[in-house]
Amino acid sequence: NPFGLFDVQGNAAEWTSSEVVQTREVVDESGAVVESSATPKKVLCGGSWRTEARKGTLTAERYFPANFPVRDAGFRVICVD
Repeated sequence: NPFGLFDVQGNAAEWTSSEVVQTREVVDESGAVVESSATPKKVLCGGSWRTEARKGTLTAERYFPANFPVRDAGFRVICVD
């Protein structure tokens, strides 16, 4: 690529510092909310060796609870001078 980096996609998906909150609501027959829950989840970007090729893009995102064990994820160390 233009930055001189090779094989940056496909080895491991990368954890990000982003977080999303997924909400779930249970409604009754009248449409009134009976139960509501919000679950914060961490964002995992990109693909890995386990990801299907069509889902292994740099913009692909998956969401997991903070303590969920993910076997194909890592993080990228960036050093800024």
